[in-house]
Amino acid sequence: MLKRIVTLLVIVMGLLLAGCGALGGAEPTAVPFNKYSAQDVIRAFNAAGLSIINAQRDMVVGRDAPGRQADRYTFEMADLPPGTGGQILIFDSPETMQLWTDFSQHCGMIPRHAAARFTCSRRTT
Repeated sequence: MLKRIVTLLVIVMGLLLAGCGALGGAEPTAVPFNKYSAQDVIRAFNAAGLSIINAQRDMVVGRDAPGRQADRYTFEMADLPPGTGGQILIFDSPETMQLWTDFSQHCGMIPRHAAARFTCSRRTT
C-alpha cells in the first residue's frame, strides 16, 4: 500500500514539474506588440455599435507630441456632432507607446501618475 502511494506521488510530482516547465520544454511563441491594425480597431468599434465615419490615415500629430507611432487614424463618430471623434494610434513597441503615454499624462489627457518628459500647449495644474 505504501509503495502505491509513493508511486502515485512520484507520478503527480512529475506531472506538476512538467507543467511548470522545470523539465525543460518549448518557449512560448512571442506575440508581436502591434498585433492589431487600425482597421481591426475600426471594425471592432463598428461591430460594437459605434459608428465610425470619415476614418483617414493621418500620421501628423500635434505640436510637441511624440510622432513615433507606427500608424495613426483620425475618425468621427456618426452619433456625435460633426468634427467629434478621436484617433487610433498603433505602436511597434512598449517603449514608443510609453512616450505617448507620458506625453498624454503630462498634457492632462489621461490621469497623471508618472513624471512627464514633454511640453505641450495645454496648461496643467
